[in-house]
Amino acid sequence: MTRRLNRSHKLKRSHKLKRSHKLKRSQKLIRRIKRNTTHQNHPSGFLKQNAGWITISIHGTPFERGFAHGYLLHKELKRVRPILKYLVSTYYKTTLQEYLETCKSSIHHHLKNPEWAFVEQELRGICAGYKHKTKSTTINYDILVGWNSYLSLAEKYEHKDPDNMSRCSAFIAAGSATHDGKLLMAHNTHCNFSLGFISNVAMYVYPENSESAFMMQTAPGLVNSSTDWFITKCGIIGCETTITKINYVPDFTVGVPYFLRIRKAMEQGRSLDDYVAMMMDRNAGDYACSWLFGDTRSNEIMRFEQGLNIHDIKRTTDGVFYGMNSAFSPELRALETTDTGFENPESRTGARNLRLEHLLEKKGLTIADAKRIISDHYDVAKSCENMGPHTICKHNENQEDADFSPSGATDGKVVDTKMATTMSFEGIMGSSCGRVFRKRGCPDATKKHGNWKSVIDDMPKHPWIRLIDHRSNRQHLHSEN
Repeated sequence: MTRRLNRSHKLKRSHKLKRSHKLKRSQKLIRRIKRNTTHQNHPSGFLKQNAGWITISIHGTPFERGFAHGYLLHKELKRVRPILKYLVSTYYKTTLQEYLETCKSSIHHHLKNPEWAFVEQELRGICAGYKHKTKSTTINYDILVGWNSYLSLAEKYEHKDPDNMSRCSAFIAAGSATHDGKLLMAHNTHCNFSLGFISNVAMYVYPENSESAFMMQTAPGLVNSSTDWFITKCGIIGCETTITKINYVPDFTVGVPYFLRIRKAMEQGRSLDDYVAMMMDRNAGDYACSWLFGDTRSNEIMRFEQGLNIHDIKRTTDGVFYGMNSAFSPELRALETTDTGFENPESRTGARNLRLEHLLEKKGLTIADAKRIISDHYDVAKSCENMGPHTICKHNENQEDADFSPSGATDGKVVDTKMATTMSFEGIMGSSCGRVFRKRGCPDATKKHGNWKSVIDDMPKHPWIRLIDHRSNRQHLHSEN
């Protein structure tokens, strides 16, 4: 009898141990699955992290939206000041204090105009939300205006570094160019890794007017996209590639910086004509771009190139437009840039121009084709695969010695008409091809790029994922039923 009882106790203890081990294994597995997926809530917003991306939704008045932005992204906002200080000291050759004073004299007066009060209030809300969460004032209004103005002031500081101003490869297609005749758009960002790796925020913005809702890829603290990838509730999708080597200095006396004009267009524009009008209105000429816009309702796409005094518009419902940092307009390229590389396979813009032209000859493009094109590593100058500075998925980090630059492709995004109806897209963080970047083995501080390792983290391999604001889409569906 005693032996049976002992055996029974042993069996029970054994089963308990097994259940305990299974429970621990299950908990470990759940932790592993959730390791890269976290959630945060705020009355005016929601945040989710997954595969290197941060999806955030912000709602309400401009100040409420800003407060939620600052509160939910407080950890990421801590990185803004050191990155901005690094960028202006390394590439603009000035101090952070001097740069912020330049912003005060060039940019601040526009934000005092009632027309831009919604942006000014959103910026102040970000500061308040950050301060409420962290009890710190290191992220203040002046810093945020400077952060949003960084790309606008490049020519003012005579910043001509092609590594950091030749930003992006992109295309937009419609009609016979796509498999279903509807719109297809793809884009990757080329920039310094300090900017690119922090531009991992898929931000869903819901103003009080529900028709003004939009989403954009952005960085913490920004009120526009900066990478310039966006989708609006009213059916407009857009992206851009910069026009490099402009030969003039923007004038902000009357001219309005681009980040205010494109933010207004994303929130208030309802048609392609609206976008042109809002971008043309008091154009300061900063951050010249080849904008690629599409209207999913009319199935029309547009390439809108804008310099200072010259612009060019092309529209179609059947074809492809693409961008690679050279202006397609011969007039704009000749009169407002010093660019001579448009068709030169040895130049970074010319090589991508020739490759994109070839790849986009194919009809019936699919999402899979878009991912393949935006991840392409074929170097037309060398007639071979080469992960270098001349490819659609650019890799300046693979250059050796003096040519090394901590810059290149930092993401990949694709969207079609069907995804755009829910303001969703597919994206990959790190680079379009999914390469791993590790600082170890790269040059340390250099004369050209300073102490770059202090502001740039390693980037692991991430998969392509679908990005969508599930929470707000569910709420939207319930409200319509």
